[in-house]
Amino acid sequence: MDYYDDLFFALASPVPDFHRRCHVPIYYGIQFNRSGRLRLRIGDGERLELEGAWVFITHPGCRFEYELAGVRPHHYRVICFNGAAVGRYIEHGLLPMAPEPIRITHVDRFRQAMEETSEAIHAGPASHARAGWLLEGLLLQLHEQAPARRLQAWQLPLLDELGDAMRRHPEQEWNFAEAATRLHVGLTHFRRLFRQYFGSSPRQFLIRLRLEQAARMLISSRETLAAVAEAVGIGDEYYFSHLFKQRYGVSPGAYRREFYRSE
Repeated sequence: MDYYDDLFFALASPVPDFHRRCHVPIYYGIQFNRSGRLRLRIGDGERLELEGAWVFITHPGCRFEYELAGVRPHHYRVICFNGAAVGRYIEHGLLPMAPEPIRITHVDRFRQAMEETSEAIHAGPASHARAGWLLEGLLLQLHEQAPARRLQAWQLPLLDELGDAMRRHPEQEWNFAEAATRLHVGLTHFRRLFRQYFGSSPRQFLIRLRLEQAARMLISSRETLAAVAEAVGIGDEYYFSHLFKQRYGVSPGAYRREFYRSE
Protein backbone atom coordinates (compact mmCIF):
# COMPACT_ATOMS: atom_id res chain seq x y z
CA MET A 1 0.00 0.00 0.00
CA ASP A 2 1.28 3.44 -0.93
CA TYR A 3 1.66 5.76 2.09
CA TYR A 4 -0.70 8.31 0.49
CA ASP A 5 -3.37 5.85 -0.72
CA ASP A 6 -5.70 7.13 2.02
CA LEU A 7 -5.39 10.75 0.86
CA PHE A 8 -7.25 12.14 -2.12
CA PHE A 9 -7.53 15.57 -3.68
CA ALA A 10 -10.80 17.14 -4.80
CA LEU A 11 -9.68 20.55 -6.09
CA ALA A 12 -6.56 22.61 -6.72
CA SER A 13 -7.18 25.84 -8.58
CA PRO A 14 -6.91 29.62 -8.61
CA VAL A 15 -9.99 31.71 -7.83
CA PRO A 16 -10.84 34.83 -9.87
CA ASP A 17 -10.75 38.29 -8.34
CA PHE A 18 -13.99 39.75 -6.94
CA HIS A 19 -15.27 36.23 -6.25
CA ARG A 20 -17.79 35.73 -3.43
CA ARG A 21 -18.63 32.40 -1.86
CA CYS A 22 -20.80 31.02 0.91
CA HIS A 23 -20.43 27.28 1.37
CA VAL A 24 -20.60 24.29 3.70
CA PRO A 25 -17.82 22.00 2.39
CA ILE A 26 -17.48 18.23 2.37
CA TYR A 27 -13.69 18.48 2.03
CA TYR A 28 -10.84 20.00 3.99
CA GLY A 29 -9.33 23.01 2.30
CA ILE A 30 -6.34 25.36 2.40
CA GLN A 31 -7.67 28.74 1.28
CA PHE A 32 -4.84 31.16 0.44
CA ASN A 33 -5.25 34.85 -0.30
CA ARG A 34 -1.86 36.33 -1.32
CA SER A 35 -2.77 40.02 -1.55
CA GLY A 36 -5.66 42.46 -1.57
CA ARG A 37 -8.63 42.75 0.75
CA LEU A 38 -10.38 39.64 2.05
CA ARG A 39 -13.72 39.74 3.87
CA LEU A 40 -14.20 36.53 5.79
CA ARG A 41 -16.45 34.76 8.25
CA ILE A 42 -15.95 31.18 9.50
CA GLY A 43 -18.80 29.40 11.27
CA ASP A 44 -20.44 31.65 13.84
CA GLY A 45 -17.32 33.77 14.26
CA GLU A 46 -17.08 37.48 13.71
CA ARG A 47 -16.82 39.01 10.25
CA LEU A 48 -13.20 39.88 9.50
CA GLU A 49 -11.70 42.31 7.02
CA LEU A 50 -8.13 41.28 6.26
CA GLU A 51 -5.47 42.82 4.05
CA GLY A 52 -2.59 40.95 2.45
CA ALA A 53 -1.48 37.31 2.69
CA TRP A 54 -3.67 35.03 4.82
CA VAL A 55 -4.67 31.37 4.98
CA PHE A 56 -7.80 29.94 6.53
CA ILE A 57 -8.67 26.25 6.84
CA THR A 58 -12.09 24.94 5.86
CA HIS A 59 -13.45 21.55 6.89
CA PRO A 60 -16.56 19.41 6.42
CA GLY A 61 -19.73 20.76 7.96
CA CYS A 62 -18.36 24.18 8.93
CA ARG A 63 -19.96 27.02 6.99
CA PHE A 64 -17.69 29.75 5.67
CA GLU A 65 -18.14 32.82 3.51
CA TYR A 66 -15.67 35.18 1.91
CA GLU A 67 -15.44 38.02 -0.57
CA LEU A 68 -12.39 39.09 -2.56
CA ALA A 69 -12.97 42.82 -2.23
CA GLY A 70 -11.21 45.98 -3.37
CA VAL A 71 -9.40 46.68 -6.63
CA ARG A 72 -6.03 44.99 -6.04
CA PRO A 73 -5.38 41.50 -7.48
CA HIS A 74 -5.68 38.73 -4.91
CA HIS A 75 -3.90 35.72 -6.46
CA TYR A 76 -6.26 33.54 -4.42
CA ARG A 77 -5.75 29.76 -4.59
CA VAL A 78 -7.44 26.78 -2.95
CA ILE A 79 -6.46 23.14 -2.43
CA CYS A 80 -9.16 20.73 -1.19
CA PHE A 81 -8.53 17.19 0.07
CA ASN A 82 -9.95 14.40 2.21
CA GLY A 83 -9.36 10.81 3.25
CA ALA A 84 -8.26 8.84 6.30
CA ALA A 85 -4.83 10.52 6.16
CA VAL A 86 -6.46 13.76 7.26
CA GLY A 87 -7.34 12.14 10.57
CA ARG A 88 -3.63 11.55 11.17
CA TYR A 89 -2.85 15.16 10.34
CA ILE A 90 -5.44 16.40 12.84
CA GLU A 91 -4.45 13.91 15.55
CA HIS A 92 -0.78 14.89 15.39
CA GLY A 93 -1.48 18.62 15.13
CA LEU A 94 -0.25 18.97 11.54
CA LEU A 95 -3.56 20.30 10.23
CA PRO A 96 -4.58 23.41 12.25
CA MET A 97 -8.29 23.27 13.02
CA ALA A 98 -8.68 26.58 14.88
CA PRO A 99 -11.15 28.89 13.08
CA GLU A 100 -8.78 31.87 13.16
CA PRO A 101 -7.04 32.78 9.89
CA ILE A 102 -3.25 32.55 9.78
CA ARG A 103 -1.12 35.51 8.69
CA ILE A 104 1.43 34.35 6.10
CA THR A 105 4.71 36.15 6.72
CA HIS A 106 6.88 34.15 4.28
CA VAL A 107 4.56 34.99 1.40
CA ASP A 108 6.57 34.03 -1.67
CA ARG A 109 7.76 30.74 -0.19
CA PHE A 110 4.18 29.76 0.67
CA ARG A 111 2.86 30.90 -2.75
CA GLN A 112 5.46 28.80 -4.54
CA ALA A 113 4.61 25.75 -2.40
CA MET A 114 0.89 26.16 -3.19
CA GLU A 115 1.64 26.30 -6.91
CA GLU A 116 3.97 23.29 -6.82
CA THR A 117 1.38 21.26 -4.90
CA SER A 118 -1.35 22.23 -7.40
CA GLU A 119 0.87 21.23 -10.32
CA ALA A 120 1.57 17.82 -8.74
CA ILE A 121 -2.16 17.28 -8.15
CA HIS A 122 -3.00 18.10 -11.77
CA ALA A 123 -0.20 15.83 -13.03
CA GLY A 124 -2.35 12.83 -12.14
CA PRO A 125 -1.83 9.49 -10.36
CA ALA A 126 1.87 9.27 -11.19
CA SER A 127 2.49 12.36 -9.03
CA HIS A 128 0.04 11.51 -6.23
CA ALA A 129 2.74 10.64 -3.68
CA ARG A 130 4.61 13.86 -4.50
CA ALA A 131 1.39 15.86 -4.09
CA GLY A 132 0.85 14.30 -0.66
CA TRP A 133 4.41 15.08 0.38
CA LEU A 134 4.05 18.69 -0.82
CA LEU A 135 0.74 19.06 1.03
CA GLU A 136 2.43 18.02 4.27
CA GLY A 137 5.13 20.62 3.55
CA LEU A 138 2.43 23.27 3.20
CA LEU A 139 0.93 22.30 6.55
CA LEU A 140 4.36 22.47 8.17
CA GLN A 141 4.81 25.97 6.76
CA LEU A 142 1.57 27.04 8.43
CA HIS A 143 3.08 26.04 11.79
CA GLU A 144 6.25 27.99 11.04
CA GLN A 145 4.72 31.36 10.26
CA ALA A 146 6.37 34.00 12.42
CA PRO A 147 4.12 36.39 14.37
CA ALA A 148 3.75 39.66 12.52
CA ARG A 149 3.77 41.81 15.64
CA ARG A 150 6.04 44.50 14.23
CA LEU A 151 3.98 44.97 11.06
CA GLN A 152 1.31 47.63 11.24
CA ALA A 153 -1.87 47.16 9.20
CA TRP A 154 -1.18 50.27 7.08
CA GLN A 155 2.30 48.92 6.18
CA LEU A 156 1.03 45.68 4.65
CA PRO A 157 -0.35 47.16 1.37
CA LEU A 158 2.91 49.10 0.90
CA LEU A 159 4.95 45.91 1.27
CA ASP A 160 2.63 44.09 -1.13
CA GLU A 161 2.98 46.89 -3.68
CA LEU A 162 6.77 46.83 -3.37
CA GLY A 163 6.90 43.05 -3.80
CA ASP A 164 4.62 43.19 -6.86
CA ALA A 165 6.68 45.97 -8.45
CA MET A 166 9.91 44.03 -7.88
CA ARG A 167 8.38 40.95 -9.51
CA ARG A 168 7.39 42.99 -12.57
CA HIS A 169 10.78 44.70 -12.95
CA PRO A 170 13.52 42.79 -11.13
CA GLU A 171 16.11 44.18 -13.57
CA GLN A 172 15.72 47.71 -12.22
CA GLU A 173 17.88 49.27 -9.52
CA TRP A 174 15.86 49.42 -6.32
CA ASN A 175 16.32 52.10 -3.69
CA PHE A 176 15.32 50.39 -0.47
CA ALA A 177 16.07 53.53 1.53
CA GLU A 178 13.12 55.17 -0.26
CA ALA A 179 10.94 52.18 0.55
CA ALA A 180 11.98 52.44 4.21
CA THR A 181 11.00 56.13 4.21
CA ARG A 182 7.55 55.24 2.85
CA LEU A 183 7.13 52.82 5.77
CA HIS A 184 8.42 55.45 8.26
CA VAL A 185 11.22 53.19 9.50
CA GLY A 186 15.00 53.17 9.22
CA LEU A 187 16.76 51.04 6.63
CA THR A 188 17.86 48.39 9.14
CA HIS A 189 14.34 48.02 10.52
CA PHE A 190 12.95 47.95 6.96
CA ARG A 191 15.20 44.98 6.16
CA ARG A 192 13.84 43.15 9.24
CA LEU A 193 10.24 43.88 8.20
CA PHE A 194 10.92 42.78 4.64
CA ARG A 195 12.49 39.50 5.77
CA GLN A 196 9.60 38.87 8.16
CA TYR A 197 7.02 39.46 5.42
CA PHE A 198 8.70 37.83 2.41
CA GLY A 199 10.96 35.27 4.09
CA SER A 200 14.24 36.69 2.74
CA SER A 201 16.20 39.93 2.75
CA PRO A 202 15.46 42.55 0.03
CA ARG A 203 18.73 41.69 -1.74
CA GLN A 204 18.12 37.93 -1.65
CA PHE A 205 14.55 38.42 -2.84
CA LEU A 206 15.73 40.60 -5.75
CA ILE A 207 18.50 38.19 -6.78
CA ARG A 208 16.04 35.30 -6.81
CA LEU A 209 13.65 37.26 -9.04
CA ARG A 210 16.49 38.19 -11.40
CA LEU A 211 17.66 34.59 -11.67
CA GLU A 212 14.12 33.37 -12.33
CA GLN A 213 13.80 35.95 -15.12
CA ALA A 214 17.19 34.85 -16.49
CA ALA A 215 16.09 31.20 -16.46
CA ARG A 216 13.02 32.11 -18.53
CA MET A 217 15.18 34.03 -21.01
CA LEU A 218 17.65 31.16 -21.36
CA ILE A 219 14.96 28.74 -22.49
CA SER A 220 13.06 31.18 -24.74
CA SER A 221 15.81 33.16 -26.52
CA ARG A 222 19.30 32.82 -27.99
CA GLU A 223 20.70 35.94 -26.31
CA THR A 224 24.29 35.58 -25.15
CA LEU A 225 24.90 34.90 -21.48
CA ALA A 226 26.36 38.40 -21.13
CA ALA A 227 23.21 39.89 -22.68
CA VAL A 228 20.96 37.84 -20.39
CA ALA A 229 22.95 38.92 -17.33
CA GLU A 230 22.73 42.56 -18.39
CA ALA A 231 19.00 42.30 -19.13
CA VAL A 232 18.18 41.02 -15.64
CA GLY A 233 20.28 43.64 -13.87
CA ILE A 234 23.45 41.63 -13.11
CA GLY A 235 26.15 43.39 -15.12
CA ASP A 236 29.00 40.95 -14.44
CA GLU A 237 28.62 37.75 -16.49
CA TYR A 238 30.92 35.73 -14.21
CA TYR A 239 29.08 36.82 -11.07
CA PHE A 240 25.80 36.03 -12.83
CA SER A 241 27.04 32.51 -13.67
CA HIS A 242 28.16 32.00 -10.07
CA LEU A 243 24.77 33.06 -8.67
CA PHE A 244 22.88 31.01 -11.26
CA LYS A 245 24.79 27.82 -10.47
CA GLN A 246 24.25 28.39 -6.74
CA ARG A 247 20.48 28.49 -7.27
CA TYR A 248 19.93 25.93 -10.04
CA GLY A 249 22.88 23.59 -9.54
CA VAL A 250 24.11 23.96 -13.13
CA SER A 251 25.72 26.72 -15.16
CA PRO A 252 23.51 28.99 -17.33
CA GLY A 253 24.93 27.33 -20.46
CA ALA A 254 24.11 23.83 -19.21
CA TYR A 255 20.65 24.97 -18.17
CA ARG A 256 20.01 26.33 -21.68
CA ARG A 257 21.27 23.15 -23.37
CA GLU A 258 18.91 21.10 -21.21
CA PHE A 259 15.76 23.20 -21.48
CA TYR A 260 16.02 25.48 -24.54
CA ARG A 261 12.84 25.41 -26.64
CA SER A 262 13.41 26.05 -30.35
CA GLU A 263 10.62 27.68 -32.30
